[in-house]
Amino acid sequence: MKKIILFTLVLLLLFKMGFSQYSGLSLSLDRTQFCSQSSTIKVTGSVTAASGAGNGYHFVGMIFHFYYLNGSQQQIGTYSISTSSSFVVTSHSYSNQSPVYFDGNQISGGQVVSNTYSPGSPNNGGTFVMSFDLPWYAFPTSTGVQFYVAVEAIDQQGSTTVISSKVAFDNPILNPNPPLSKPAVSASTTTLCGSDIATLSTNPDLSFTYNYLWYKDGSVYGSGSTVTTTAPGTYSAYIYDACQNVTTDPVVISAGQPPSAPTVSSSNGTILCNGASTTLTATPTAGGVIHWNNGATGNNINVSTTGTYYAYEENHCGISGSSNAVTISVTSTPSAPIISSSNGNISCNGASTTLSTTPTAGGVINWNTGATGNSISVSAAGNYYATETNGCGTSINSNAISLATNSTPPSPSVQSSNGNLLCNGAATTLSTTVSGGGTIHWNTGATGNSITVSGQGNYFAYEMNTCGTSPSSNSIPITTGSSPATPSISSSNGTFIC
Repeated sequence: MKKIILFTLVLLLLFKMGFSQYSGLSLSLDRTQFCSQSSTIKVTGSVTAASGAGNGYHFVGMIFHFYYLNGSQQQIGTYSISTSSSFVVTSHSYSNQSPVYFDGNQISGGQVVSNTYSPGSPNNGGTFVMSFDLPWYAFPTSTGVQFYVAVEAIDQQGSTTVISSKVAFDNPILNPNPPLSKPAVSASTTTLCGSDIATLSTNPDLSFTYNYLWYKDGSVYGSGSTVTTTAPGTYSAYIYDACQNVTTDPVVISAGQPPSAPTVSSSNGTILCNGASTTLTATPTAGGVIHWNNGATGNNINVSTTGTYYAYEENHCGISGSSNAVTISVTSTPSAPIISSSNGNISCNGASTTLSTTPTAGGVINWNTGATGNSISVSAAGNYYATETNGCGTSINSNAISLATNSTPPSPSVQSSNGNLLCNGAATTLSTTVSGGGTIHWNTGATGNSITVSGQGNYFAYEMNTCGTSPSSNSIPITTGSSPATPSISSSNGTFIC
């Protein structure tokens, strides 16, 4: 009995000494879930030999223990890796305690990741790190099973440490998620006005399958499928699981302000000719929507009808004032105007006449005299015409009015070709000359520059033209007579004078 007690005390003392000779025994996984059946998980063990432990205490291998949860954590197998004195892997082995759940034969290799122990300074200790790649095929039955792994280190004397804490794999251990595609980020508003709150989320919502981290201006802002903010910035979501990750496109949340009145411009001026149209454009000043007074929305509208057009901008923060107004006129190239004269085509005695017309297409009347306006007063002889010009062009020439000038004729002068006494039935020609381009009228009722008369009387004439009638000419008195008959003579004392 004393020998048994003494042996037990020695074992306890050795255990305490061994345990005090190392620290930092731990195990880590580069991921806790297989991303595909062909992927692996890197399993890494680490332990540190204490400085001053004596006897060149250090580590030369590791044993990795695998467990599954069956009411309690039960070991299902091990995988061991050993090295030579030069820390080169020389062997690896496995034990399948529950082959249904663990097949160590699927594991191969292993490596020393790092080793800071130096044989030249054997009492300085050192950190010993080993790893191997664990394939999914090492777990023949994995559906619905929770697995764990732990490690113990092997020192240079072949003794082992205690077993580290167990690290759990995900359950399921094979990632069931489909390929991860980048979702769109939607914001309840991208413009913050006053105390507004913007709510950010993704479409679709992947939070039932994946984890979320939201970033604002490159720094972690929050988690979960939805976040809210009152601060301007650039936001994105980092969505991930053990095997996949994606970062959404950024959404910019800005501080808003009510828009200023937009400026409206026309691509084709303000006069539309011959059925043409124009595009009216207004650019938002604060990221809002442009509204037009004809009910349309959008930065551009196409118009082809007469009217006054203006716009205003509306955003989340308010409505701007109205823009400048653009008045559109619809017309066409004018037709030739028709001109008329208020006083006929002849100007008498220096009088003037008014030539006038009315624009056919709202343009300006241009006269061939150089004058402009709907009417001109003229008194000089000549040919007069006009054109109309508007924003669409110039008409062809109007009708022409030929204006002549004249005056009331002076009294004509009448002469008689045979004097004033007409003997024995003779006749005379009375004549005169036109001086005002008119017609000679005689008091006999005859017309023409001359008449032949043989009767006794007073004859005169006057000239008549478009400007009036002249005073009467000089009067020509005509008398008639005949040669006397042979006289009969008698003598009071006969024919003889005695």
